[in-house]
Amino acid sequence: MNELNKTLELAKISFEGENYQDSYKKFSEAVEIDLNSKQGWVGKALSSAHLANPTGNKFKEASVCLKKATEIGISDSEKKVIAENIIKASNEFIKKCNQKVSSILLEKEKKPMATGELYAVRNVGLLADRYKAFNEEWINYKLAIEFSFTSIIYHNSKVRKKEILDAIDYIYTESKGHFHKDILSELSAYRNDILSQVIAEEPTFTKPEPQSNDGGGCFIATAVYGNYNAPEVMELREFRDYYLLKTKLGKELVSMYYRYSPFFANKIRTAHG
Repeated sequence: MNELNKTLELAKISFEGENYQDSYKKFSEAVEIDLNSKQGWVGKALSSAHLANPTGNKFKEASVCLKKATEIGISDSEKKVIAENIIKASNEFIKKCNQKVSSILLEKEKKPMATGELYAVRNVGLLADRYKAFNEEWINYKLAIEFSFTSIIYHNSKVRKKEILDAIDYIYTESKGHFHKDILSELSAYRNDILSQVIAEEPTFTKPEPQSNDGGGCFIATAVYGNYNAPEVMELREFRDYYLLKTKLGKELVSMYYRYSPFFANKIRTAHG
């Protein structure tokens, strides 16, 4: 066994064992030995993708390596494996984003309450922290979505597309819709794009839009407009998160609203039949 084959074999073993740090190193050594090693470029690309995290995105490197492998020539079976790993790496990245947000929010929750601070006011403040954390993380969620779309280049199938759709809905559900309206529009555009592609191949396919309840809903507004995600309700949530929750008085007003609004919201629903 020559040096290249030995290096590729060791790299493959590490990759299959999900030791992506080691497989990345060995596949990199393989392409240094032979720049035309298709297996080396593919392995380096996929190892790189699996190593991506919110503080060290490596999707661009993965895409460049895959382009090099494509220039050399890859088979249909290899393309399918590439697509499967792109989806897997994207989903892993999304989970890492969620863990990052959870870690930030946990630190916020650990902070001792200020003297005289009401629990209701503190909870409203934590809601604002959650909104801020998810919005700041959107850039990384977006990277994961866009990378997952590249899987279609290698394996254009309904299976891949449905997996992408699931990933988008997972982001929305985990965030409980805590995104700025412009981000929600962007997320919806990605969803509609991939959903339309699935329906083009399977006309009877349906998938309900993910619903969210942020634990601090606009009760009265929702009762009036009949939909938690109505544009008018989203505008009010944005006013709450961007303005009211940034001041002490605003937090107290929101807290008071949550305390009494469910009663009035039920009255409105009853009146509307």
